[in-house]
Amino acid sequence: MIMRSNNQIPIKQGGSSKAIITVTALLAASIFSIYYLELSFIDMVMGLPNFLMFFFQKFFPANLENFREYIPLVIDTLGYAVIATYISSLVAFVLGILISEHTNKFKALRVFVRGFISILRNIPFIIWGHYWFISLELVALSASSP
Repeated sequence: MIMRSNNQIPIKQGGSSKAIITVTALLAASIFSIYYLELSFIDMVMGLPNFLMFFFQKFFPANLENFREYIPLVIDTLGYAVIATYISSLVAFVLGILISEHTNKFKALRVFVRGFISILRNIPFIIWGHYWFISLELVALSASSP
């Protein structure tokens, strides 16, 4: 039994077996991945100087020649993000009202909306982005100068 004074938090005793099992599982997954992907640490270490030279030569100092062209594109992107947030908040509010038992007495409609939302939540964001990007014909707007 752990005695507790006024300012001390009791520390749970034991529980180290769970940590050992977790570390062992992560280590086994790492070893399997290295073996399966046929990674060579020697090649990675030998290639590190080339990577560092490439990184510091290509990215530092930053190339700011086209900086003025990028500002309107960044502002457009942020504008799309704000508008999408407002629209999605409004849609989520309406669907939340339809799901609630207090505001919607029709059980069939609640179940249908919950199922519909479940389907929407299980589609990855990248697929949603691609779908809306193509369907709204935003391809011509992407990464283009004004």
